[in-house]
Amino acid sequence: ELFLGARNAAARARAQVDVDAAQAELDAAERLLEVRVLAVLAQAAGATRIAGRLDRSDRWLADAESALSARLAVGEARYVEVLRVRTERLQAVAERSRMLADRSASMEALRVMVGDAIPEDTLRRLVDGAGTDAELVKELRRRGVSAAAVAGDAIPADAKAVIFLGGLRAIGGMHE
Repeated sequence: ELFLGARNAAARARAQVDVDAAQAELDAAERLLEVRVLAVLAQAAGATRIAGRLDRSDRWLADAESALSARLAVGEARYVEVLRVRTERLQAVAERSRMLADRSASMEALRVMVGDAIPEDTLRRLVDGAGTDAELVKELRRRGVSAAAVAGDAIPADAKAVIFLGGLRAIGGMHE
């Protein structure tokens, strides 16, 4: 019984090591899940933006097709040019459909991954890009990072880092 105290202390120390190891595994699993959620979120957002751009391309091509058809009617264009534009439109529509399917699959995966942790409307805003800056600031602040959303010309001189979200905006026309 003289060594019983030392044995108990050793058993407690071993148990603490097991608890610490389990906590480390849990932390690693949580980080891995965060990375996977962010990857699927990026995939869904990317598919949404690509689908939007393809939709705008289809509208531009429809206008071009109308103009070419009018020129064809008066003999100023060849039929093969109209067929090329129609082919481009069909490719844009098919690719847009694929992107929308990818977005749908990614959204479903996100719903499964996050459950009720992120409300549906917040998830949709993140994917669609509306309010992305506010959501990003909120998340960074939750993680202890001092963050603010500012316009490009209002970046503070003492800012240590900048996350540019300008590439997430919609294209305004062919000139862009």
